[in-house]
Amino acid sequence: MQIDRTIAPEAHAIKNVQLIRPQTQVLSNGIPFFALRAGSQQVLRLEFIFDAGIRKQNRSLIASITNAMLVEGTPTKTAQQIAEMFDYYGAFIQPEIDNDRASLTLHCLTSSFAKVFPLLKEILEEATFPEKELKTNLDKGRQQFVVNQSKVDYLARQRFMEAVFGMENPYGRQTREADFNTLSRAALLDFHAENYQASGLTIIASGQFGDDIREIIDNSIGQWSISGSVEKNWTPGEYPAPTKLFIEKPDAIQSGIRIGRRMVNKTHADFAGLQVLNTALGGYFGSRLMANIREDKGYTYGIGSAVVSLEKEGYFFIATEVGADVAKDAVAEIYKEIQLLREKTIPVEELQMVKNYMLGSFLRNSDGPFAMADRFKALHFYGLDYSHYDRFLNTVNTITAQEIKDLAIKYLNPGDMTEILAGKS
Repeated sequence: MQIDRTIAPEAHAIKNVQLIRPQTQVLSNGIPFFALRAGSQQVLRLEFIFDAGIRKQNRSLIASITNAMLVEGTPTKTAQQIAEMFDYYGAFIQPEIDNDRASLTLHCLTSSFAKVFPLLKEILEEATFPEKELKTNLDKGRQQFVVNQSKVDYLARQRFMEAVFGMENPYGRQTREADFNTLSRAALLDFHAENYQASGLTIIASGQFGDDIREIIDNSIGQWSISGSVEKNWTPGEYPAPTKLFIEKPDAIQSGIRIGRRMVNKTHADFAGLQVLNTALGGYFGSRLMANIREDKGYTYGIGSAVVSLEKEGYFFIATEVGADVAKDAVAEIYKEIQLLREKTIPVEELQMVKNYMLGSFLRNSDGPFAMADRFKALHFYGLDYSHYDRFLNTVNTITAQEIKDLAIKYLNPGDMTEILAGKS
């Protein structure tokens, strides 16, 4: 059968997406183990996710440095030997951390898992945080921090989080250069002992693998003792009032702009609608901010906005870099676009474009076993189930222009916005 390339394929609305869900299991000691079997390749991603994110630290840097140094040495292996062994088997191991969680993730061929897992187990149980490697990590971090202090986008982002959440809030505390001088190996060991515990561990396996993977893990990690660790009460501190701050950088060619506010997170009923509103404003290349600030005015190469969900908080931001001479004009145009969404309903054609983009992105970002595992994580740590995605897709499909305007009126009041500019006055 010959295909007529002059006729476009029929378009179909995306009403729902059938996501593969993980099998819920537990190890012998009660550690949750989620197995998501999917895909055609014999590959495995194994994630050890600990309740050890940045918000758990009582001093700056300790959470991120602890996580980064998990692979820097054990009693029997140096960092180089660890890297070489994983490389020999075509595997790699990846420490990662965000505001809420820290993880150590293994990527490998399913057939080589039994060969590399003993080393992974050794890292999880016996990371030594060597003094030499700690000094190297701190020196590199300090150098990068100094470099970042010359970047207006970094300064605006750092000050924005402080201004929105406050320095007493774990999400608002920011690093200072002096922090690199006070971190000790003993502090890392204490943080590791307190936060990298079985009681705060979740294991997620995704890819193609058999039951033997779980059995191997259960015979080792499943024998860890479970402590009585209890989640500390969330103490956000007092939230600062919205403010406008300017950070002077006399030699800056560009100015960094960050405008936004605290926002609800994904557990709130308005979150899905806010994602549609945000996409129209600045969440994709065809957004209003891009059309105005980049395409029409030529002030920037790129501008974007996002509604960010954290486990305990949420926030909205608009970010860009523009020429120092047009920074005030760019800010005025940003508020103009916000006000238009509050005053006028979005045209039908534009709204449909936004919906199509969001539905296509959801489908694209759900492709493959690792993406589906990420979808699961985005629910699990918020106490949500898969009906959350059904509600999200339904909202995207059915939300009206008037509902978007109502959300803009409710959440995008310019008087509630914190505004940070970093650059030359």
